[in-house]
Amino acid sequence: MKILHLTFHIGTQLDIDYIFKKLGHDVTSMKFDDGETDPNSTPYVQSKIYEVTHDRAEKSWNKYKDYYNTFDGIITSDTCPVSRVFLQHNWPKLLIIWVSNRFDYAILPEKYDPEFYYLLRDIPNRKNVYIFGNTMIENIYSTQIKNVSIGDFVIKPLGKNAISENMYKTYSAEDEEIFYVPPYQNETVLLNLSEKLKSIGINNKCERFPNHISDLLYYKGVICIPYAWSTIVFFERLQLGLVTFVPTERFLIELFKQGKYWFQPPFNILQPELLQISEWYTNEHRDLMVYFDSWEDLKFKIKNTNYVEKTNHILTRAKFIENETMNRWKYVFNDYSSNFLPIKNEIYNNNLAIILTCTVYRQHIITERTPDGQCEPQDRIDSYVKSIKKWLYETSLNIVVVENSGYQFTELDYEKELFKDRFEIISYNEYKLEDSTYLIDDYSKGSHELFSINYALSSSNLIYKCECNFIIKVTGRFYIPELENYLKQHDLSKCKALRQDRHLNCQIVGSHIDSFDLIFDKNCVYKPEYDKFENDYVEILFKDRIDSLEPETVLNCPVFNIEPTIAGCGGTVKYL
Repeated sequence: MKILHLTFHIGTQLDIDYIFKKLGHDVTSMKFDDGETDPNSTPYVQSKIYEVTHDRAEKSWNKYKDYYNTFDGIITSDTCPVSRVFLQHNWPKLLIIWVSNRFDYAILPEKYDPEFYYLLRDIPNRKNVYIFGNTMIENIYSTQIKNVSIGDFVIKPLGKNAISENMYKTYSAEDEEIFYVPPYQNETVLLNLSEKLKSIGINNKCERFPNHISDLLYYKGVICIPYAWSTIVFFERLQLGLVTFVPTERFLIELFKQGKYWFQPPFNILQPELLQISEWYTNEHRDLMVYFDSWEDLKFKIKNTNYVEKTNHILTRAKFIENETMNRWKYVFNDYSSNFLPIKNEIYNNNLAIILTCTVYRQHIITERTPDGQCEPQDRIDSYVKSIKKWLYETSLNIVVVENSGYQFTELDYEKELFKDRFEIISYNEYKLEDSTYLIDDYSKGSHELFSINYALSSSNLIYKCECNFIIKVTGRFYIPELENYLKQHDLSKCKALRQDRHLNCQIVGSHIDSFDLIFDKNCVYKPEYDKFENDYVEILFKDRIDSLEPETVLNCPVFNIEPTIAGCGGTVKYL
């Protein structure tokens, strides 16, 4: 898509440029212009630049409407009032409003603008418009304080751009022991942080980095006093792997009480617990920061932190943040495309469900048989969660996750609510289920999986509610980007079964609901001639069952390329 990004902020511009181009979109950035106000004029006028009134929005539209209409979609970021240019004129194409610095930034209380609030409250009636915050406080502030609901969806900044894409912090014996201090109010007005650090023996420099965020790679780390719930530079430093030292919440409040501090509204010094919503103190990022509770504590941690280990940990998480952020942006575009754009080559609207089979805690008898496989529960959880999120954010398919060792996937609580119309988790424990006691000493993974698939079908509310007539089982750790579009080219109502190109593989097996009892029969009866295969490989069972059908009723999939994924039994899988 051809997208125009309107913003005042170079940080959001670089972030969106990087992300949208990575997603295959043509993005152009433009600073908001009303056609009359010179942004380089007097300081008084500059202070009014962010105040986008009805009249300024009209002027912008009248001057640039022909240019705006050359784009397939618009995104507005810092600041939200820029979006009224398009809301006032019922813009019919894609409009994304990425809220930062509070949605009503520069709308002064004494100049209350009822039309602007009405336009935002009307967004639920405009299916082409998406509004969400870049951090959770935006949603809380909008809904709970200003009674303008923007939902619960959040897309945080990524913190990457074309210049710093392949840059990250490294260490050598020749590095200077010097730390970076940003020159904001809390580091200069609240107290002279640079001088304080020098007085306790910490070499530092307080300056605006001269060219680009990557200039900070010169420093050993960053020491700062937070002033905002979220900033682009917070995520930029994570993507560079920079170790950042910040006060604990307790020490931060102690410092705030000593001078003229600044923290973005709706912060209240009497409610320090709100800080846990900020990116600096959220549980999600606590292990990425180094907190100090006093100046002596800072001296100790400056000296004793393992910088290489910390940087490696930050970079590992930064990659996860990148995947998560990209997936959320993909979700927005996919949702818009499925509702407003014709999908090329889409012929059939199949009513199907994907069952993702998962086992977090493997039975000992299975682990003993495949000791080289992925055995650690956390490794398996990470693999499953990554795959499940991709199925949710990058497809429109009904997704049913079935887990047979009792794991609840609390990591996906947010997605359970966000995708509640097409996502369901079914968890049970084989050891505690009377019907599955026959599996206790069964070392065939396939036998356990067949029981799970049957249990999922019989327990699912989603499959029943959506009247799904075709079921496709996919091994939970695998995400198949090409599968949804491939299925849209085929009328599954005429298929009795679906299988992989290599018929003795079973990561993907599908069945029409009328053939389910044949294909997914949990009674595993093997032919005598299969004794040489230890008589328990479900791949053979699936092949025999599908081979018994009329060939014209079986859909044989092509080879699907996938992201390299560690298989449960070991090794890396690159295609299915």
